[in-house]
Parts: sequence; structure tokens; C-alpha cells
Amino acid sequence: MAREIQLLLDNNLSSFAFKKISRNDLYGFKKRIPLGNDGQPCVRAQIDEDTGQLIPSGGLEGVYINKNFSNVEKNDLVAKNSNNQTLKKFDSTLGTPQKIEPISIDDLLSLEVTSVYALTPSSIDAKLETSLSQNQFFKFSFNYYADYNLETGVLIKSGENIFALIGNHCPTEWVATLMFEIDNPLSRAEFLNKVGGIEEKIFLKIDNEKIKSVPEQDVDRTSAEGKASSVQFIHFEFSDDQIKKFKDFSNEVIIGIDHEMYAHTSKLSESNKKSLALDFN
Repeated sequence: MAREIQLLLDNNLSSFAFKKISRNDLYGFKKRIPLGNDGQPCVRAQIDEDTGQLIPSGGLEGVYINKNFSNVEKNDLVAKNSNNQTLKKFDSTLGTPQKIEPISIDDLLSLEVTSVYALTPSSIDAKLETSLSQNQFFKFSFNYYADYNLETGVLIKSGENIFALIGNHCPTEWVATLMFEIDNPLSRAEFLNKVGGIEEKIFLKIDNEKIKSVPEQDVDRTSAEGKASSVQFIHFEFSDDQIKKFKDFSNEVIIGIDHEMYAHTSKLSESNKKSLALDFN
């Protein structure tokens, strides 16, 4: 029996069979098939740059190797975050009841949708059915496979049909400008030549949890010669838990730079934190 999406509203279970909706399902598609002189479909291949050998489709395989060039099995790989902490792998949610809770239209619009499923209820709670018919939305945790990223599902109803929108909420972020003001042009050039890559060494620390900066990607902020720009545009992305910690004004918040040629930290005052916390509302 195929696994279903199972959802709990007030401990009342609803179960849904599901089918992924593709763009082709909605709009149709065209497929071009190249034919050879014999009228038969061509088979894709590529030419190896080193040997000139013709390699048919499927003739290459990717492998993982360590720094000693030894083969590493996929099951032996360990996922870590930017703080070098081992990541937890989340089980598939299919066939396991997931609690759902109402969300606002603003929360729905902040979801970056990666896939859409059409749901067919095998059983549906009366309260949930009524709520969906009244244009209420519900969110739940979703993973098709076991994965390190637990996605968010949103349950909606359109007409007589029920859908699950799957994706991730767009990150809440700050965008900051960092400027190095040194009046003397010679001293400024000397300093900037020493701090190449400094845009990747800026951090925000909330209750000992470090959030690393993400540099603006429009242009390189460090030249090929290793000279940093005097003006840097950086992003700080926050999880829901980090936002809660920031809004707890008893937690210490520090912003700093940990470049090997320049290190500096500054502790935010309570008035700073209260003002900045408004950006999360």
C-alpha cells in the first residue's frame, strides 16, 4: 500500500493520497527528437577531452574521494553546517501523522514553492474540511525522503480540489553596509590590501550562536589581487529560533569581524536590540 500524507488537526487524523503536479501536466510540452540519416532517434554522447573517446549517455559515474584520493562511500559522508556542527537527518514524513496549524496569507506568500501535489482524501476530518472550504490555510512538516532539510507543506483548497504546496520559507534577513573610512589614501590602500576576503569573516553572535555573513553576490568584493573593497554589502539570514533568541533581550548580541589581519567586536546595547527587533515584525 502506497504511503499517504497523514495530518492531525486537534488530534483528528486526515489521510491523503497524492500525485505530484508538473508544469507539463498544466501546460503540456513539446519534445524535439533528433533523427539520424536512417530516420532513427539519435543517442546522446560526449567526447572525452583527454582521449577523444566517445562516451555514450550513462557512461560516466560520479564518485566521492577524500583528501588522500581514496574512494568514500556515500553512506559514510557526514553533513555539517557553516559552524562545523553535524546536521541531523530528518526522516520521511510519509505515513507518519504530522500536526498542522493555521497560517496567515502573509506566511503562505513567503513560501518558496518547489513542488505541488494534488491530494485525494481517503479520510478527512470534518473540521479540517470545513476550514479548508472557508479558505483557511494550514502548514505542516514534509519530507518525501529522509533528508537534512525538513520542508514546509501548506494545505490549501481551490474549488473542489485540495493541494499541498511544498517548499521552504524565504529566509528572514538583514542587509547591512560595512564601510572602512580611512582618510589617508595611502593608509587606506595599505589596509585594504591586507584584508582581502573580509566580507566572509563578519559575524553576528546571539547567545553564543554565531551567524556568518553572506556577501552580496553582484560583484566580487575582493579583487583578484586580494584587495578588499572599502564598502561591503552583507546579509545575515535568521532562522525562527534565532529570531526568538534575538527578541529575548536578556541574550547577549555581538557583531564582529574575525579576519586574521583585522579583528573587532561590538556588543549591542538593549536599545540597539529593541530597535533592530522591529525589523522582524
